[in-house]
Amino acid sequence: VLGSGTFIPGFETQLIGAVTGEEKEVQVSFPENYHATDLAGKPAVFKVKVHQIIGRKLRDLNDEFAQEVSEYDTMEELRAGIRKDLEESNERQNRQAIETALKDKLIDVCEMELSEKVIDEEAYEMAEQFDRRLQSQNFSLERYLTMVGSNPQKFMAEIRPQAEIQVKTQFILAKIAEEKGFEVAEDELQAELKKVADQYHKTVEETQAILGENLASLRYDMLNAKAMDYVVEHAVVKELEAKTPEEIAEILK
Repeated sequence: VLGSGTFIPGFETQLIGAVTGEEKEVQVSFPENYHATDLAGKPAVFKVKVHQIIGRKLRDLNDEFAQEVSEYDTMEELRAGIRKDLEESNERQNRQAIETALKDKLIDVCEMELSEKVIDEEAYEMAEQFDRRLQSQNFSLERYLTMVGSNPQKFMAEIRPQAEIQVKTQFILAKIAEEKGFEVAEDELQAELKKVADQYHKTVEETQAILGENLASLRYDMLNAKAMDYVVEHAVVKELEAKTPEEIAEILK
Protein backbone atom coordinates (compact mmCIF):
# COMPACT_ATOMS: atom_id res chain seq x y z
CA VAL A 1 0.00 0.00 0.00
CA LEU A 2 1.68 3.19 -1.15
CA GLY A 3 2.12 5.61 1.71
CA SER A 4 1.85 2.94 4.41
CA GLY A 5 5.56 3.04 5.23
CA THR A 6 5.65 -0.74 5.43
CA PHE A 7 8.79 -1.13 3.36
CA ILE A 8 12.25 0.37 3.65
CA PRO A 9 12.18 4.19 3.37
CA GLY A 10 12.24 5.20 -0.30
CA PHE A 11 10.92 1.87 -1.59
CA GLU A 12 7.28 2.84 -2.03
CA THR A 13 7.92 6.27 -3.53
CA GLN A 14 9.97 4.72 -6.35
CA LEU A 15 6.93 2.65 -7.40
CA ILE A 16 4.68 5.68 -7.86
CA GLY A 17 3.70 5.95 -11.53
CA ALA A 18 4.51 2.32 -12.36
CA VAL A 19 2.00 0.50 -14.58
CA THR A 20 0.81 -3.10 -14.73
CA GLY A 21 3.44 -5.38 -16.28
CA GLU A 22 6.28 -2.93 -15.72
CA GLU A 23 9.58 -4.15 -14.33
CA LYS A 24 11.95 -1.79 -12.56
CA GLU A 25 14.81 -1.70 -10.09
CA VAL A 26 14.27 -0.03 -6.73
CA GLN A 27 17.45 1.26 -5.13
CA VAL A 28 17.40 1.85 -1.37
CA SER A 29 19.59 1.63 1.71
CA PHE A 30 18.70 -0.36 4.79
CA PRO A 31 18.23 1.84 7.90
CA GLU A 32 21.16 2.04 10.32
CA ASN A 33 18.99 0.49 13.06
CA TYR A 34 17.70 -2.36 10.86
CA HIS A 35 16.98 -5.51 12.90
CA ALA A 36 19.28 -7.64 10.72
CA THR A 37 22.64 -6.18 11.70
CA ASP A 38 24.41 -7.68 8.68
CA LEU A 39 22.21 -5.52 6.41
CA ALA A 40 22.00 -2.35 8.53
CA GLY A 41 23.12 0.74 6.60
CA LYS A 42 23.91 -1.19 3.43
CA PRO A 43 22.60 -0.30 -0.06
CA ALA A 44 20.31 -2.74 -1.85
CA VAL A 45 18.62 -3.16 -5.22
CA PHE A 46 15.20 -4.83 -5.46
CA LYS A 47 13.99 -6.10 -8.83
CA VAL A 48 10.25 -5.49 -8.91
CA LYS A 49 7.50 -6.52 -11.33
CA VAL A 50 4.05 -4.94 -11.06
CA HIS A 51 1.48 -7.71 -11.56
CA GLN A 52 -1.63 -5.76 -10.59
CA ILE A 53 -2.68 -2.34 -9.35
CA ILE A 54 -5.67 -2.12 -7.03
CA GLY A 55 -7.30 1.05 -5.75
CA ARG A 56 -9.43 1.53 -2.67
CA LYS A 57 -12.93 2.94 -2.87
CA LEU A 58 -14.64 3.96 0.33
CA ARG A 59 -18.10 2.53 0.91
CA ASP A 60 -21.12 4.65 1.72
CA LEU A 61 -21.66 4.66 5.47
CA ASN A 62 -25.25 3.48 5.56
CA ASP A 63 -27.33 0.80 7.28
CA GLU A 64 -26.41 -1.78 4.65
CA PHE A 65 -22.72 -1.23 5.39
CA ALA A 66 -23.35 -1.50 9.15
CA GLN A 67 -25.11 -4.84 8.71
CA GLU A 68 -22.26 -6.23 6.60
CA VAL A 69 -19.42 -5.31 8.95
CA SER A 70 -21.04 -5.68 12.37
CA GLU A 71 -23.84 -7.18 14.40
CA TYR A 72 -25.71 -3.86 14.31
CA ASP A 73 -28.69 -3.11 12.06
CA THR A 74 -28.19 0.61 11.59
CA MET A 75 -25.32 3.02 11.13
CA GLU A 76 -26.48 4.92 14.21
CA GLU A 77 -26.16 1.76 16.33
CA LEU A 78 -22.73 1.03 14.84
CA ARG A 79 -21.48 4.53 15.66
CA ALA A 80 -22.78 4.19 19.22
CA GLY A 81 -21.09 0.80 19.57
CA ILE A 82 -17.76 2.13 18.30
CA ARG A 83 -17.98 5.11 20.65
CA LYS A 84 -18.67 2.78 23.59
CA ASP A 85 -15.69 0.57 22.66
CA LEU A 86 -13.41 3.61 22.38
CA GLU A 87 -14.55 4.99 25.72
CA GLU A 88 -13.97 1.64 27.44
CA SER A 89 -10.55 1.35 25.80
CA ASN A 90 -9.65 4.84 26.98
CA GLU A 91 -10.77 3.98 30.52
CA ARG A 92 -8.62 0.86 30.50
CA GLN A 93 -5.59 2.82 29.29
CA ASN A 94 -6.11 5.48 31.95
CA ARG A 95 -6.50 2.83 34.63
CA GLN A 96 -3.33 1.09 33.44
CA ALA A 97 -1.40 4.38 33.50
CA ILE A 98 -2.57 5.10 37.05
CA GLU A 99 -1.70 1.56 38.20
CA THR A 100 1.78 1.80 36.66
CA ALA A 101 2.45 5.12 38.40
CA LEU A 102 1.15 3.82 41.73
CA LYS A 103 3.26 0.66 41.48
CA ASP A 104 6.33 2.85 40.94
CA LYS A 105 5.36 4.84 44.05
CA LEU A 106 4.88 1.68 46.11
CA ILE A 107 8.32 0.41 45.13
CA ASP A 108 9.84 3.80 46.04
CA VAL A 109 8.36 3.87 49.55
CA CYS A 110 8.72 0.18 50.45
CA GLU A 111 12.01 -1.34 51.51
CA MET A 112 12.74 -5.01 50.88
CA GLU A 113 15.59 -7.35 50.19
CA LEU A 114 15.26 -9.84 47.34
CA SER A 115 17.47 -12.82 46.66
CA GLU A 116 19.04 -13.04 43.23
CA LYS A 117 17.44 -16.47 42.84
CA VAL A 118 13.90 -15.05 43.13
CA ILE A 119 14.60 -12.43 40.48
CA ASP A 120 16.22 -14.99 38.18
CA GLU A 121 13.21 -17.31 38.51
CA GLU A 122 10.83 -14.48 37.59
CA ALA A 123 13.01 -13.55 34.60
CA TYR A 124 12.96 -17.15 33.37
CA GLU A 125 9.18 -17.28 33.79
CA MET A 126 8.80 -14.06 31.78
CA ALA A 127 11.04 -15.49 29.05
CA GLU A 128 8.99 -18.70 28.94
CA GLN A 129 5.74 -16.74 28.68
CA PHE A 130 7.18 -14.71 25.82
CA ASP A 131 8.32 -17.91 24.12
CA ARG A 132 4.84 -19.43 24.49
CA ARG A 133 3.26 -16.36 22.90
CA LEU A 134 5.69 -16.62 19.98
CA GLN A 135 4.95 -20.34 19.58
CA SER A 136 1.22 -19.62 19.46
CA GLN A 137 2.01 -17.53 16.37
CA ASN A 138 4.15 -20.31 14.83
CA PHE A 139 7.32 -18.45 15.78
CA SER A 140 10.16 -19.26 18.15
CA LEU A 141 12.28 -17.36 20.64
CA GLU A 142 15.44 -18.49 18.88
CA ARG A 143 14.24 -17.10 15.56
CA TYR A 144 13.11 -13.86 17.22
CA LEU A 145 16.49 -13.34 18.85
CA THR A 146 18.23 -13.94 15.52
CA MET A 147 16.02 -11.37 13.81
CA VAL A 148 16.71 -8.66 16.40
CA GLY A 149 20.43 -9.44 16.58
CA SER A 150 20.33 -10.70 20.15
CA ASN A 151 21.13 -13.89 22.08
CA PRO A 152 19.71 -15.70 25.15
CA GLN A 153 22.20 -14.14 27.56
CA LYS A 154 21.58 -10.61 26.31
CA PHE A 155 17.81 -11.17 26.26
CA MET A 156 17.78 -12.36 29.89
CA ALA A 157 19.91 -9.40 30.95
CA GLU A 158 17.45 -7.03 29.28
CA ILE A 159 14.34 -8.45 30.96
CA ARG A 160 15.91 -8.90 34.41
CA PRO A 161 15.23 -5.30 35.58
CA GLN A 162 11.57 -5.73 34.66
CA ALA A 163 11.54 -9.05 36.50
CA GLU A 164 12.84 -7.33 39.64
CA ILE A 165 10.09 -4.71 39.43
CA GLN A 166 7.52 -7.45 38.88
CA VAL A 167 8.64 -9.41 41.94
CA LYS A 168 8.73 -6.33 44.18
CA THR A 169 5.24 -5.32 43.04
CA GLN A 170 3.86 -8.81 43.68
CA PHE A 171 5.36 -8.94 47.19
CA ILE A 172 4.02 -5.50 48.09
CA LEU A 173 0.51 -6.26 46.86
CA ALA A 174 0.55 -9.64 48.60
CA LYS A 175 1.51 -7.90 51.86
CA ILE A 176 -1.31 -5.39 51.46
CA ALA A 177 -3.77 -8.23 50.77
CA GLU A 178 -2.56 -10.02 53.90
CA GLU A 179 -2.78 -6.95 56.14
CA LYS A 180 -6.25 -6.05 54.87
CA GLY A 181 -7.47 -9.60 55.20
CA PHE A 182 -8.50 -9.93 51.57
CA GLU A 183 -9.72 -13.34 50.48
CA VAL A 184 -10.86 -14.95 47.24
CA ALA A 185 -14.26 -16.56 47.69
CA GLU A 186 -15.01 -19.80 45.87
CA ASP A 187 -17.65 -18.15 43.66
CA GLU A 188 -15.12 -15.47 42.67
CA LEU A 189 -12.59 -18.14 41.75
CA GLN A 190 -15.18 -20.01 39.70
CA ALA A 191 -16.17 -16.80 37.90
CA GLU A 192 -12.52 -16.14 37.00
CA LEU A 193 -12.11 -19.73 35.84
CA LYS A 194 -15.12 -19.29 33.57
CA LYS A 195 -13.54 -16.17 32.07
CA VAL A 196 -10.35 -18.09 31.30
CA ALA A 197 -12.35 -21.05 30.00
CA ASP A 198 -14.42 -18.86 27.67
CA GLN A 199 -11.27 -17.17 26.40
CA TYR A 200 -9.78 -20.50 25.33
CA HIS A 201 -13.11 -22.10 24.35
CA LYS A 202 -12.97 -24.78 27.05
CA THR A 203 -15.14 -25.85 29.95
CA VAL A 204 -14.46 -24.75 33.51
CA GLU A 205 -13.60 -28.34 34.43
CA GLU A 206 -11.11 -28.63 31.56
CA THR A 207 -9.52 -25.30 32.50
CA GLN A 208 -9.24 -26.31 36.14
CA ALA A 209 -7.59 -29.59 35.15
CA ILE A 210 -5.14 -27.81 32.85
CA LEU A 211 -4.20 -25.29 35.53
CA GLY A 212 -3.69 -28.01 38.12
CA GLU A 213 -1.23 -26.74 40.71
CA ASN A 214 -1.26 -23.34 39.01
CA LEU A 215 -4.75 -22.80 40.41
CA ALA A 216 -3.08 -21.47 43.55
CA SER A 217 -1.20 -19.00 41.36
CA LEU A 218 -4.50 -17.81 39.88
CA ARG A 219 -5.90 -17.27 43.37
CA TYR A 220 -2.69 -15.37 44.30
CA ASP A 221 -3.07 -13.10 41.26
CA MET A 222 -6.69 -12.42 42.17
CA LEU A 223 -5.67 -11.43 45.71
CA ASN A 224 -3.06 -9.06 44.31
CA ALA A 225 -5.66 -7.59 41.97
CA LYS A 226 -7.86 -6.86 44.99
CA ALA A 227 -4.90 -5.18 46.67
CA MET A 228 -4.30 -3.08 43.56
CA ASP A 229 -7.97 -2.06 43.53
CA TYR A 230 -7.58 -0.99 47.16
CA VAL A 231 -4.48 1.09 46.36
CA VAL A 232 -6.18 2.81 43.43
CA GLU A 233 -9.31 3.47 45.49
CA HIS A 234 -7.38 5.03 48.39
CA ALA A 235 -4.71 6.87 46.42
CA VAL A 236 -4.85 10.64 46.30
CA VAL A 237 -4.93 11.42 42.60
CA LYS A 238 -5.11 15.04 41.52
CA GLU A 239 -7.43 16.10 38.73
CA LEU A 240 -5.31 16.46 35.62
CA GLU A 241 -5.76 18.11 32.28
CA ALA A 242 -3.50 15.56 30.59
CA LYS A 243 -5.06 13.97 27.53
CA THR A 244 -3.11 10.72 27.22
CA PRO A 245 -2.27 7.85 29.58
CA GLU A 246 1.42 8.58 29.03
CA GLU A 247 0.96 12.18 30.24
CA ILE A 248 -1.03 11.00 33.25
CA ALA A 249 1.65 8.43 34.18
CA GLU A 250 4.40 11.04 33.85
CA ILE A 251 2.63 13.58 36.07
CA LEU A 252 1.73 10.99 38.70
CA LYS A 253 5.40 10.13 39.08
